Amino acid sequence: MYLLLMVTPSAQATPGSWVGTAPSVRLFTPGRPVQSVSITPSSPLSSDARIRSISWRFAPPVDQPRLEAWLCQHKRCFSLSMARGTSQALAGLDANQALFFVFRLPEDARASKPFRVQGLRVIVDYRSIP
Repeated sequence: MYLLLMVTPSAQATPGSWVGTAPSVRLFTPGRPVQSVSITPSSPLSSDARIRSISWRFAPPVDQPRLEAWLCQHKRCFSLSMARGTSQALAGLDANQALFFVFRLPEDARASKPFRVQGLRVIVDYRSIP
């Protein structure tokens, strides 16, 4: 005799995503990191929602190509080598927790005037496992 085990949809992981934005950040002093405001889901997710991947986007000034950038949750950050992309670097972390960008001009950069990094946006792809 064989036992057939079927998994009902309610017992499977539930996928979802949320999108968040932050206001622009102003940079001027080389070597000094500047953090964006926190980006959080617009409404709370289930407590078991875990990050699968994060997509990001920001618009650096055209006249400042040597910008250093990171995306962080708490003290865990990963470097952003491009102004847009997708990563699984924070996979498994709580999808309810705030994310933030950090930007910095390299130590040897010379800025003649302050400038803004605009269009800060994240898309968090997550799964909730009941």
